[in-house]
Amino acid sequence: SMMLITLILGVLSRMIKTCHPGVVLRMLADDLLLLYIGDDLTAFADAYDTLHSFLEALGSKLAPSKSATFSSDTNFRTWLRTHVWEGPDTAIRVVMHFRDLGAHFNVAGRIFSTTMVERLDKAHLQVERIRRLPNSTDTKAIFIHTKALSTGLYGCEAAHVGDSQM
Repeated sequence: SMMLITLILGVLSRMIKTCHPGVVLRMLADDLLLLYIGDDLTAFADAYDTLHSFLEALGSKLAPSKSATFSSDTNFRTWLRTHVWEGPDTAIRVVMHFRDLGAHFNVAGRIFSTTMVERLDKAHLQVERIRRLPNSTDTKAIFIHTKALSTGLYGCEAAHVGDSQM
């Protein structure tokens, strides 16, 4: 059950916090995000190996195809692409943008947010449908405010879109 997973992963979180200062483990049910901000790649690598060891000790089967690493630093990305991790005995794919908790994260320094583009396109279609309704302008404004804007702007705090989309 999710309650048991949370209790077990709480131990892992405290272990990462104690043994690997500067590395943060975010847990949401069975979704884990290991985050490190700094210049020492070995700090992240050691914490990532600790994570793998802990999960394997519990009897978990690691799924490298469902895992990803990321970095805003090009040198770190190069190293991550070639590094073979101890636990899964393979390299783990490196991504430059990804979706997490409903928002699109971009670590490459480029404006690239497919999630926001899709949401804005969907909101535009909703506005076009609302425009054709036989309701008054005031009622249509309420529909747009409650439906289309919430659809199009969800997650906008964490993502950028290009000028052409606006």
